[in-house]
Amino acid sequence: MVDVSSKVESKRAAIASCRVLLGQQVFNMVASNQIAKGDVLTVAKISGINGAKQTGHLIPLCHNIGLTHVRVDLTLNEKDYSVEIEGEAATTGKTGVEMEAMTAVTIAGLTVYDMCKAASKDICITDVRLEHKTGGKSGHCYASALDVISRVDICCIMSFLKRCTRLQIELKSGNWTGRKVNMDGGSGKGLQRIGIFYAF
Repeated sequence: MVDVSSKVESKRAAIASCRVLLGQQVFNMVASNQIAKGDVLTVAKISGINGAKQTGHLIPLCHNIGLTHVRVDLTLNEKDYSVEIEGEAATTGKTGVEMEAMTAVTIAGLTVYDMCKAASKDICITDVRLEHKTGGKSGHCYASALDVISRVDICCIMSFLKRCTRLQIELKSGNWTGRKVNMDGGSGKGLQRIGIFYAF
């Protein structure tokens, strides 16, 4: 581990986030508390808090830190059928708590996955990132304001392009029957996410 004995103690905090993409069916089951294992959001919240406290044991070169605060919040987002997770950790010490915050949200996300995996094998944990940190030599740091293209956007774009290619082949071969072609696999979400509205 890095030797931090010469550093000055200061108040340090970090906020991290991630998303768990559930799909409509599993999302509705979570929202109505119909998952067989129990209350998904409550269990994941407690799991995330516990994960933050175990960071030094889970990640071998992290220091063991005496945390003064841990917060994990989970919010259902009906727009993309996801669980949005935000975690915060704080301490007064010689090293930061970025890894504790990120461990909190990833362990919470894994718990959501574990509790819902019997209902779907297509659940995806994505967009894990540090949002904000304070304290230490670097002071305040914020995540870039640039919106990174996530896996769900890429999947929507690839699906769109594949279906465009298939339609083009059908048109050239004269086999197109004038039916409506669904360009996003049936969910209706993909085209809205990439700003394309396409119908035949």
